[in-house]
Amino acid sequence: MVASSIRGDFRKVWYDVRALVQHGLGPRQRVYHHTAAFTPTNEEWINLMKCLGPQGGTSADILWQSSWEELGQFFRLGQLPVVPISRSAVCADSQIVPNDDHDLEAAAAENFVGVQEALHHVHGFSVPPWGLPQCIWRAVFDHPGAFTRLILQFFVIIRQSGLLPLQWLVSLGIPIWKQNAKQGPAAFRVIHLLDALSKAWFRSLWSRRIPTPAPMVFGAFAKHRREEVAIINHALQFRWAKAGLCFAAALFDQANAFNSIRWSVLERPLHRTPPRADLHFLQVRNRRILCLMGSPETDAFIFAANSGTRQGDTPAAQEFASAYQLIVRNFDRSRYSPLETQYMVARHPLRRQHVFMGSSTWTDDYL
Repeated sequence: MVASSIRGDFRKVWYDVRALVQHGLGPRQRVYHHTAAFTPTNEEWINLMKCLGPQGGTSADILWQSSWEELGQFFRLGQLPVVPISRSAVCADSQIVPNDDHDLEAAAAENFVGVQEALHHVHGFSVPPWGLPQCIWRAVFDHPGAFTRLILQFFVIIRQSGLLPLQWLVSLGIPIWKQNAKQGPAAFRVIHLLDALSKAWFRSLWSRRIPTPAPMVFGAFAKHRREEVAIINHALQFRWAKAGLCFAAALFDQANAFNSIRWSVLERPLHRTPPRADLHFLQVRNRRILCLMGSPETDAFIFAANSGTRQGDTPAAQEFASAYQLIVRNFDRSRYSPLETQYMVARHPLRRQHVFMGSSTWTDDYL
């Protein structure tokens, strides 16, 4: 632990702490690997998903509901992603930038290299029943042959048509118990299992346009650990106490943040960097969200979300944090006076620039 703290590897420090206490203790006294004693019904999930984002839903439209044995019939509806599914989807699609990439083969080849690299970095071993494990795709890309040439041609077709396979747009929703003393579906967080190849493909697009995080944004970007927030706050408290100033800290947790954010706000940071053809696919990835849910003992259902992004998708956390930091920046400008601001500015030790430290965010939490 001492060696890790000297290196600044706080992730390893917290890993060692949890190993010493011999149990998986998480935030808010949550204990990992504990399961809930109740399971919400499909009707409860459907009613929740039809609600607005702040209420826990996604303003969803129910597209399909039947037994698990009939799931193959839904996937045979290959034209579904082409046809708008609701009035809100029609309005959303009118804002999508069309594919303007002229050199399709070069773009597809670049995607191929990006997917090969992403398969060695994308975490997670669980995939939906219609997807292949990540290790299989990694082995395919590491041994070029006739099959990899077909995959490259497949990427060219995606670029030409501007459409994505239905299997890439559908996720398998897995409810994870949050241990928040609530009942029904509100006590769970839905994690989306996606096809491993689709996650790697979208990661290859996202890696070309990752927005630069603000200095006080933590938890979603590399080398921006959430443990740094505690260290910074202790330093600020010492500074203010030495100056004889009183201070108070308030923590705000956005309720159902990933489901609540509008697509127009979520995609705002993406318009700042090219290429435009990638922007089209990143927009389709959000605006055509489909999710399959249901327990093995009951029927399954598929709904189309009309807001938010999917927790479990590779770019989801960074995408949300990039949009959220713009909202926080505007809020901070209207919150503090110039006199208060001067006590909250410090010089960044590496960038040598002045940084406002009066607020910090880690994913959807604001301090």
